[in-house]
Amino acid sequence: MKCPNCDYYIGWGFIEDECIDPNVTFVCPKCEIKLRYYIGEGTYQGASVTEIEIVDK
Repeated sequence: MKCPNCDYYIGWGFIEDECIDPNVTFVCPKCEIKLRYYIGEGTYQGASVTEIEIVDK
């Protein structure tokens, strides 16, 4: 997954190491903007898709 602001790659290792749950805000380690990741279920892309969105600028 990439940060939508700076395209920094945020891998599952970072998510698991920081114990970040879905729909909980966290800070991008590169650009320090608030982000949130969520899991969309039943999308046209498949059974589930994980995406990152900017919470506020």
